[in-house]
Amino acid sequence: MSNITERDYKNALKDGFDFDDFKSVDQKRAIECIMTGEKNILISLATQAGKSLCYQLISSFQRDGIILVIAPSISLITNQIAYLTEMRIPATSITSVAPLSNREEKIKEFYDYKNVPYKFLFITPEMLIRGSYKVRDLIEFLLEENQISHIAVDEAHMIVDYNNNFRDSFKELGQVRKKYSEIPWIALTTASNVILNKIARILCMIRPQIIRGPSTRKNIFYDVMQSRNESFVDFKSIIKDMIELNEEEEFFTTRKVYASGIIYCKTNHNADHIAHNLCENGITSESFYGAKRDVNDIQKRWKEGQFPVLVATEESFGLGIKRNPLQFVLHMSMPKNLRAFYQQSGRIDVENGYSRIYVNKFYNGDVSPEMLAFINIKDCRHKHIAEYFGDEILENCGNKCDNCVKNQ
Repeated sequence: MSNITERDYKNALKDGFDFDDFKSVDQKRAIECIMTGEKNILISLATQAGKSLCYQLISSFQRDGIILVIAPSISLITNQIAYLTEMRIPATSITSVAPLSNREEKIKEFYDYKNVPYKFLFITPEMLIRGSYKVRDLIEFLLEENQISHIAVDEAHMIVDYNNNFRDSFKELGQVRKKYSEIPWIALTTASNVILNKIARILCMIRPQIIRGPSTRKNIFYDVMQSRNESFVDFKSIIKDMIELNEEEEFFTTRKVYASGIIYCKTNHNADHIAHNLCENGITSESFYGAKRDVNDIQKRWKEGQFPVLVATEESFGLGIKRNPLQFVLHMSMPKNLRAFYQQSGRIDVENGYSRIYVNKFYNGDVSPEMLAFINIKDCRHKHIAEYFGDEILENCGNKCDNCVKNQ
């Protein structure tokens, strides 16, 4: 596929995804690298910079073969399939939440690969490594029959991020890659150079092609505020400062609707409590966490704009989830690390978005050193984040963080 022309790319972007052009030079570089047939590719682009398109666009240029996407969460898989379906690109998944009869029917369908209608198969690392032997046998069969053209590992930083079961499953992907080294592997993330090197090592990538884009998000105003009471939540201030329309503040929409956003908190109880209080104050909101039975329905209604504010636990929400437009992100508890904060606040996709961390002076010390450094710095927060990701940046943001505004 190395003879693809500029016009071919433009046509594929427009016809398949309704884009007029690439989002950035770095996204274009990443896609061109994939199309040349490179076997080991690491892509690190900013949140909302179009990482997923890097593997999605492959489907526009190949007739045969399935693209296997390994993703760490069901919500991410659901979101990606919904998007591809909207773009009229056939995609499906085999996950643990589907009924057993559904999974077995899907497995049977893929064994007849000459007639399988799908271009993408999404699967979690747990399902691939520790799931049903029938699923593992299917993937093995498709690999042996050369029916998987590419393997994409989405949100690849999860390999080194979380100390839980699916992290172990993620780590074992390196053995799969070694066994099928002739198939191109694409790892997608937003990560520092240190994390990129760890990902490459765990996935057993030998001399991978690394494409890194800048991390700076100039559309977001970063703010850190001391919590105003011991309960860590001042609902009236949230409503006053962030959610009610205020046409004098540049980060709010001038339409006669509430701004849309996500509020992150620590526990399920906190999420329920905050959502209840917001509703009591006239702001329609819903809590979101894994233990709720109707999480898919809540996510769908929020994305469709049926209510403006989602109150979520950090662990349950944020991987690849999008709502357009998204004006603000609040953290009512301390993010576990700076990369997580950057990823979650990076969901903001409007020109003058707003991200705030409410800092409770009574926090119990369960805070990473990098987050402590971020909340306590006196200089530019954008510059601090850029340095964390290894970007060379000399100038402060000017007026896109609370510190630079104070220092003017």
